Amino acid sequence: MKHRIAIQEGVSEPMRQPAEPRVLLRSRARAAVRRLLPSSRSDFAAALRFLGRRENRPAGPESSARLQATLAGEREQEVLPAAGQEQVTLSLARFPEDGTLTPEMEQLNAEAAMQLQVEPSIHPQDFIYRFCCAHPLLTLESGIEYYFRDGRRSSAKLADLLAGFTDLDPHCIRLLEFGSGYGCVTRHLRKLPQFDLVACDIHQEAIDFLTHTIGVRSIMSKNRPAEFLLPDKYDVVFALSFFSHMPETTFGGWLRALLQTLHVPGYLIFTTHGTKSCPHMGIRPEDIPASGSWFSAGSEQFDLDTAEYGTAITTPDFVIPEIYRQTGAPIVTYRHAFWWEHQDLWVVKRVS
Repeated sequence: MKHRIAIQEGVSEPMRQPAEPRVLLRSRARAAVRRLLPSSRSDFAAALRFLGRRENRPAGPESSARLQATLAGEREQEVLPAAGQEQVTLSLARFPEDGTLTPEMEQLNAEAAMQLQVEPSIHPQDFIYRFCCAHPLLTLESGIEYYFRDGRRSSAKLADLLAGFTDLDPHCIRLLEFGSGYGCVTRHLRKLPQFDLVACDIHQEAIDFLTHTIGVRSIMSKNRPAEFLLPDKYDVVFALSFFSHMPETTFGGWLRALLQTLHVPGYLIFTTHGTKSCPHMGIRPEDIPASGSWFSAGSEQFDLDTAEYGTAITTPDFVIPEIYRQTGAPIVTYRHAFWWEHQDLWVVKRVS
């Protein structure tokens, strides 16, 4: 209880969230699609069937209409409607067997990117993009639009957060985007003039794509935090939906490693699955151990050891002591269910 009180003292009141429907959130989409990489239509069908089972309800015209209104309007939401299992098959026909993008996809990419003035190219292994395109309740056009707009939303959220940190130079913030993937958010961060951006990911294909196509400086990550040693320092490290996959054995190590890449002062901004994520993982809050850390070593990404990269839910009971134990750094912001209406936001400041 002491930790819960301490964290609330230094932050504004957490955002008040509306009642949350049982919807498919982007974080779960990313994890589930990586669990079954769509190297074939049968694999992708299995991934979507898995998502349908986890939702445990059919999706009707109400959720579809709500999403269409969301995508078209200014009040953009961060959720996708749930897919019923019976709706999976037809959506799979959108993808060629070899996994490449169709001319129609490339044309729609160009149109969506032009609206937001970002790079339109998509890597064939971009799991988030493929999921949005194949979502049974979205047309191909609206799925692609969601992909680009969701990346914009995340970049805008980060920019808004950093605008409130008065000890940073508002005109030049050296930013490391850690766990950037294939550029869903990166392409939007790149166009914001206040950021001197460097991307970082564990996949060499992602690094090559980010460097040569998206056009940002990129560096390879490491499998273990003790090996992650960078020559440069940053004002901000942004790790979106990375700690939502870390087991207890490396959670603290990555906190320490990323904080050490910061200037003084500097900010580590990251998200975790919190109690609001429980329904989307098929568990109840009371199923989380007393330590505040729950982990499932599921095959969430085909080419990574699931004991090192699984599905994690971590409450403040675990995260706060781990931050203090590993870094001794102050927590300057905590917001419950801030990202995608279910992931918790944490901001830790390096002061020495």
